[in-house]
Amino acid sequence: MTGDDGDAYLVLGVARGASAAEIRRAFRRLALRLHPDRAGVASTEAFQRVARAYARLSTPAARAEHDTRAAAPSRPTVRATPARPAVAVIARLAAPLRALVDRGVARERPDGVVELLLSREEAVAGGHAALGIPLRVSCPTCGGCAARDQVWCVRCEYEGNVLDEVTALLAIPAGVRDGATFTVRLDEAGGPAPLRVCLRVA
Repeated sequence: MTGDDGDAYLVLGVARGASAAEIRRAFRRLALRLHPDRAGVASTEAFQRVARAYARLSTPAARAEHDTRAAAPSRPTVRATPARPAVAVIARLAAPLRALVDRGVARERPDGVVELLLSREEAVAGGHAALGIPLRVSCPTCGGCAARDQVWCVRCEYEGNVLDEVTALLAIPAGVRDGATFTVRLDEAGGPAPLRVCLRVA
């Protein structure tokens, strides 16, 4: 495995613009190959590097912090391309979806569409909502390889998948209008149905 422990993208072997699904797949592939239970004790350090890199890229907030730190040069450099701007997350809209509904910041309509309630100031400024959504994903401990009568996993036992909270980052354009509706795709093709989000400006 190549790459500096300081750059999570290099450790996982993915591009900076990789999707959450691509990052998850890269982690699973490396974790399956390097897990000490499979590769031996000598692979522990390499496995821990991969786990730390995935932790830095697995949520929008952690990824934005990593990107901001990586973009800050320690010495003067010449950039061929502009640095990616940090993601501006609207703090009031960064929580598990169930918590946002309980706080009255979001509503679930009978047709399955989620309404997010924005203030006029939030609608004018724009930003990002970080919605925590429960989703069945491959087990990060075994990489999804657990199966009955083959491989047992301490986390998922024989399932190969777990119910986890996946953070969907929704970009809200500045000056968004009341009733604007967006589709958030939660995973690659064949995954769960996309989430429909309608923005309501109060």
